[in-house]
Amino acid sequence: MKKRGLGIWKRKNSWYLDFYVRGQRHTECLGKVSKTFAKEMAAKRRTELLEGRLKPKALDPPFEKFIDIYLRTVSINKASKSHDRDRTSAAHLKEFFNGKKVSEMNRMDIERYKRDRKAELLAKRPNASMASINRELALLSHAYNVARLPNPVKGVKRFEEFGRERFLDDEEEERLFETIERLYPELEPLFRVLISAGYRLGEVLALVNDPEMVNFKEGYIKIPRIIRKGKKKDVLTPLNDALTQAIGKAIRSTGVPKGQRIFPYSIHSIEKKWKRIRKEADLEDAVRIHDLRHTFGSRAGSKAHDDPYAVQDLMGHTDFRTTQKYVHVSMARKQAVMRRMDRSPNKIHDIKEVAAR
Repeated sequence: MKKRGLGIWKRKNSWYLDFYVRGQRHTECLGKVSKTFAKEMAAKRRTELLEGRLKPKALDPPFEKFIDIYLRTVSINKASKSHDRDRTSAAHLKEFFNGKKVSEMNRMDIERYKRDRKAELLAKRPNASMASINRELALLSHAYNVARLPNPVKGVKRFEEFGRERFLDDEEEERLFETIERLYPELEPLFRVLISAGYRLGEVLALVNDPEMVNFKEGYIKIPRIIRKGKKKDVLTPLNDALTQAIGKAIRSTGVPKGQRIFPYSIHSIEKKWKRIRKEADLEDAVRIHDLRHTFGSRAGSKAHDDPYAVQDLMGHTDFRTTQKYVHVSMARKQAVMRRMDRSPNKIHDIKEVAAR
């Protein structure tokens, strides 16, 4: 008979525990004991669960099952590309931690994982980036945090990551657009907008033939923050000749009606074509469509010495520190600053003459 509120019950000659703590059910067979002992054990187990000294059985599955639950219930709600990346990361984690219980994981296990994964990546490519390991640890940490379990990743130092920014030079850009016009001429305006405005691919594909977004009369493009997933502000880009011609060409060539998307393609279809374009243009595999945005940022930064914050607005960065990598300071400008700070009474007209003495 079960005693309501106490969480104990007796069947034949054995007493059992059966109660919930913070939404988690705890069951346990105590065997042939007294009712008083069963009540004491119920109070003790509740305290252990509340203080974290006892892990509920439901939260201590095998590691591979734990990660699969995370993928089905948490990761599935992310963007498709993020979910795909999570599945790839999870495959590496499950291979290494297969057979372990969730509660058995500790910081030393994570350090061993870092060591072995690093060796695996370097064996494949001597100059491999460790960024993928950081993504795997981030997924693992998030899974533990969502489950509100002691996190074995906490305090583990991540690998240093170096920027992946790749900027196209003028010759590469020329080869790129020659290839696009030869293979997919209908996509030429789209790629012109990408490299001329610094937008993300999803933002360009969301452009609609509507003055609210593309206003030829007022001379601007507006990317609302609702399209810029997770971003806090709209981006307003003044139209220059390159953008005006590219968007105008796209509207005229396909006869885009008012209120319809100017570039009616999917991200997947463009990325698929990009692989062929990149190969035919003799660009290395590491070059991504997103690097056209970096190319725009680099060029804008090199021309915006007097107003670097304009680059921040054009790129849509919330934090200026993100923009700083695009703002290049030439040696000539640094020399000009140093000359303005020079307090020496003796002026040197030609520093090369001094070096030759």
